[in-house]
Amino acid sequence: MLLHFLLARETDLQSVTETDLRECRLWRQGEAEEVAGDAAWDRDWAAIEVDAAATVIAALIAENTALREQIAQRSAVVIPLDRTHAARE
Repeated sequence: MLLHFLLARETDLQSVTETDLRECRLWRQGEAEEVAGDAAWDRDWAAIEVDAAATVIAALIAENTALREQIAQRSAVVIPLDRTHAARE
């Protein structure tokens, strides 16, 4: 029901705002053909929270993978920061 409401407003779960959620709740509690109670709203809210958490986890996994690849590609040669000092020796 939430997704249908958002699609009617030409938005989706990734770009939904708090205002959209409030308006959806008001619509579901009063104007919808099938009035939803708190339990149904809680289920929708939980789905939004799970989707947000999954998005964060996917981003962290991608970042972790990139960092591990970067570490694996580093050379074992230490390059001094002060190249002029290294050149004198």
